[in-house]
Amino acid sequence: MERAADRLIEEIDRVVTERPLAVVAVFLLVTAGFAGGLTGIETSAGADQFTQDIPAQRALDDIDEEFETSIGGSATSAQVIVSDDNVLSRDALVRTLETQHRLESRSTLRVASTSSHADAIARQLDPDAANAAERRDAVAEATPAELRTAIADADAAGAIAAQVSVDYNPTAQAADTAIVGITYDLPDAATTARVTELQTRSVEVVDSVPGNE
Repeated sequence: MERAADRLIEEIDRVVTERPLAVVAVFLLVTAGFAGGLTGIETSAGADQFTQDIPAQRALDDIDEEFETSIGGSATSAQVIVSDDNVLSRDALVRTLETQHRLESRSTLRVASTSSHADAIARQLDPDAANAAERRDAVAEATPAELRTAIADADAAGAIAAQVSVDYNPTAQAADTAIVGITYDLPDAATTARVTELQTRSVEVVDSVPGNE
């Protein structure tokens, strides 16, 4: 288990080190206890090596209750830290939703669902959007005025501040960091190695989105 986790830490650390100025998506490592199946999960201390000195760590501290890494039944949850000059810009929102779309559309990753601040904003633009791809298109096609209004409405509903870093400025509609929640649908018999494999492959999918590299 430790060997598998170490490999995932090394992969994530490489991504962050090699692309410090890009949009960086980072999985928080999780460790699972197995006693009659998946019974508990927590954020690995190893993640501190690349989060303690970036704004994403402040985001984690601020929204722990909203995105607490947890496990219940066969659903495993994880988090992705997304950093950008402004995670509320159109380009960053589109990238976030494209990332969610790619994660959700890869059946082999067993992703049950994803969620983000970009979701909340896109739903203001198109309440009928059924998936991340449609919400991405809603953001991409919105006029500047429509997007500003959608961000303001999502903020008024309390759907943004809880998902972005503490430097969030609602007036400027700007923040450096956000968190994307990911839920995997795994059988109770899933092993730690299987969970780690899915997370590692998910990092590769995140990295495949233009702008995330």
